[in-house]
Amino acid sequence: MSAGIPAKKRFWLAAFLLLFAGGCGFSTGKQEYKDGVAAYERGAYREAAGYFAEAIEENEDIAEYYLYYGFTLI
Repeated sequence: MSAGIPAKKRFWLAAFLLLFAGGCGFSTGKQEYKDGVAAYERGAYREAAGYFAEAIEENEDIAEYYLYYGFTLI
């Protein structure tokens, strides 16, 4: 036993902490993508390109991020 905490409570505490950290700490680029689209729609193409580049860095598997990034460069 660790610090007098029962195993079942340790398990649930660890599960909660992992879920909390996973929800808060790992980005998939969604917010950067949304910010990029907003900047793109108002004509701020350089700003949008920066957001899309960040989104790509966060998640390089989403083709839409690359498409919008390309549109901003055109």
